[in-house]
Amino acid sequence: MLMKTLKIIGFAVLGLITTALIWTMTLPSEGSFARSTTIKAPPETVFAELNSFQRFNQWSPWFKIDSNTQYKY
Repeated sequence: MLMKTLKIIGFAVLGLITTALIWTMTLPSEGSFARSTTIKAPPETVFAELNSFQRFNQWSPWFKIDSNTQYKY
């Protein structure tokens, strides 16, 4: 009785693993994610703000997460 139960459980686990492997092989090999935003400012203003590493902390969300980070220019 116990062996029969273990055999059924073993085949069920093997079936789940096989199904998962077959399913993962049908997925695409590459993926992509894109995000965009619209900035209401002329391109020259945006470029001047983003082009300077000294002004990085004024717009970077990472600075708000860890304000103890030190940057060297």
